[in-house]
Amino acid sequence: MRPEEPDFTDKLLEDWRRERPEINESLLGLFGRLERAGRSFERDVERALGVNNLKESEFVVLAALRRIGPPYALTPTDLFKSLLITSGTITKRLVRLENRGLIERRPDPADGRGTLVYLTQAGKELVDRAVASPGQEPYKWLQKVLTPLERRMLVRLLRKTLRARESEHYS
Repeated sequence: MRPEEPDFTDKLLEDWRRERPEINESLLGLFGRLERAGRSFERDVERALGVNNLKESEFVVLAALRRIGPPYALTPTDLFKSLLITSGTITKRLVRLENRGLIERRPDPADGRGTLVYLTQAGKELVDRAVASPGQEPYKWLQKVLTPLERRMLVRLLRKTLRARESEHYS
């Protein structure tokens, strides 16, 4: 596959050019491709996590706790802010994970009014298994399609974009 070959987004842009020639085609094409790529990778990740009976929304919570190291605990507020979700959403996820025995909520010893969310041993084992699982197809696919230099360039551009977006919306 050559980069200059038309993709699905090119076909959509052709329709938009015909119907709305004043639209900024370059930005629409960029956004469309980012969105399609994100959705495609999300489906691949969901499939890979499904092998471990995990949903992506559950995995990100467990992974947030796992990657900070012992004692694998954060406040619910720290979790929802780091995951860019609402407090209501984190509460629902925590209930599901607690019911499965993957996390525990305990009083915060430093602040008796607060709560800490702890990763259980079962949760730690599950997230470790999911991270190491052979279902790494999205990563393998990117290695086949993009050269190391292209991957580094893409990472730099995405980092620049996300830093600006996150500082604007989540600071």
